[in-house]
Amino acid sequence: MFNLSIQQTELKELEATVEKLEKLQQQFQDSPDIALPYAMILVNLSTEQTELKEWKATAEKLEKLQQQFQDSPDIALPYARILFDLSTEQTELKELETTAEKLEKLQQQFQDSPDIALPYARI
Repeated sequence: MFNLSIQQTELKELEATVEKLEKLQQQFQDSPDIALPYAMILVNLSTEQTELKEWKATAEKLEKLQQQFQDSPDIALPYARILFDLSTEQTELKELETTAEKLEKLQQQFQDSPDIALPYARI
């Protein structure tokens, strides 16, 4: 389904694919092999979203997924990326500080990952 999502250009199509993969992930909640494509497709979805509230909702889904797979840098990376993207649209200092704190926590958890450190450094 992730490969399908790459080809989809309409937001509605992408949302439908995300929903299908979300159901699959819920069915196999302990499978990191299903969680990773779900995390990646959520990032794809966020790139098509235009409303800040939509981005926040997508970031929350990734946050829950990352909490479920706390030891997976592969799942933490899409979460770090969406947090950085979200920060570029946040105008209130308190929101931006909260996002920076979440990125800092991820970076501390995955100290050996330059890919996770980069979004934190750029915020």
